[in-house]
Amino acid sequence: MMSPLLPANEAKRLALLHELQILDTPAEPAFDQLMELTTQVLQVPIALISLVDANRQWFKAKAGLDVDETGRDISFCSHVVADNKPLIVEDARNDVRFADNPLVTGEANIRFYAGIPLHAYNEEGVQACLGTLCIIDTQPRQLNDQQFKQLTMLAQQAQQLLLLHQQRLLLNHQGMLSDYRLARYEAITTGAAAGIIRINGQGLIQEINDFALTLLGYEPGRDRERFLGNFNSK
Repeated sequence: MMSPLLPANEAKRLALLHELQILDTPAEPAFDQLMELTTQVLQVPIALISLVDANRQWFKAKAGLDVDETGRDISFCSHVVADNKPLIVEDARNDVRFADNPLVTGEANIRFYAGIPLHAYNEEGVQACLGTLCIIDTQPRQLNDQQFKQLTMLAQQAQQLLLLHQQRLLLNHQGMLSDYRLARYEAITTGAAAGIIRINGQGLIQEINDFALTLLGYEPGRDRERFLGNFNSK
């Protein structure tokens, strides 16, 4: 097994992660339903938002998994953080980095893994990879181009949720909860050149832009209400 390396900006990365004050926070419907959506769209049993701390990876949201964290040294996601780029492992048994990893040889029985980096920025604009949105299967598989685009779009939405958490934290600290900020965010989502889904505190999808509908295989305009009705009724 090859243990993941530490990124060059590890100290700043950990500082930003802890400034976000999200580790060990309670489950939130917006994050959890995004993971449920991810499993449905990509037809995988497990989807996670994994944040990599100094000695562990902790799951902010999960679908299809009972545990809350694993050690960083055996984490697939830590390799994504180290390299700051997507990682796809089609069959872990045939990959020298993971073939004897206990998550592969043990009860978890991981065979397929795909992870996309999740980033955050501090007030000075310094970027760091905090973790991943990842999907896992106990069977080997591949991702086609469309599925990779879908996974990337879902990761962009996870990153938006992290950004909103960061903004709420800042605004709460400043005592400046602003309707203008929310209106501005909603205006940006309408024409964004990225897939964006807005989920409310009850876990229901309130809005999805045209780019996201197209990536999910729906026709903007005609299928918007059908998508919202089908997903929100689950």
